[in-house]
Amino acid sequence: MPKGGRKGGHKGRARQYTSPEEIDAQLQAEKQKARIAHF
Repeated sequence: MPKGGRKGGHKGRARQYTSPEEIDAQLQAEKQKARIAHF
C-alpha cells in the first residue's frame, strides 16, 4: 500500500498497477521520457 493517496505522482517507482501491460506501458513511457529529457 502506498503511503499517501497520490495518484501518478513520482516516477511510478511503486508499482501500483497489477496488470503487466500497464507496467510495461509505464516502463516504456518512462524510458522514452528519460531519453527526451536527456537531450
